[in-house]
Amino acid sequence: MWLPSIISICLLVAATACAPGGSLPQAPSPQPITQPSPPTDRSNRPTIGPATAVDSGATVRSRVELNDPACFYNWDASGRCRFFEVIPSGDGELTVVLSWSTPSGQSGGLMDLFIVDSSGSWTYADDSMKQEKRALVHPVEAGRSYVLIVMAYGEAVDFELTTLM
Repeated sequence: MWLPSIISICLLVAATACAPGGSLPQAPSPQPITQPSPPTDRSNRPTIGPATAVDSGATVRSRVELNDPACFYNWDASGRCRFFEVIPSGDGELTVVLSWSTPSGQSGGLMDLFIVDSSGSWTYADDSMKQEKRALVHPVEAGRSYVLIVMAYGEAVDFELTTLM
């Protein structure tokens, strides 16, 4: 009873595909992940969550998970964040290097790196031409808190964060 209906539907689909200008329905193609542009309004800063203490000169291996908090809605609310805090023992320049391996099937540029000081002032790694690596050099004062934010887009991403004075 239902077999004639199925055969009719199959013939209709085949006839549509074979007709001039006809085609079979196709699945939508996946959308590439694009890295957002930085906001022009620097008064809006990232929301800082609980931070893991990191010593200067340390290397941390971690992962930004899909259920980690969003932290910078003015930048890109889809980005998920991990937070680290450095309190330097001396004045100078703090160098922070973020590196990662891009998950299979994804394009590079899936992460951002920010430094937020105790006054709320922030900066980010503006080296988007380098795939799978971000670096910042930032002046620091002894005893002052600096929060390092690692933001990832799309899939969960493993990363390595190195700090140097």
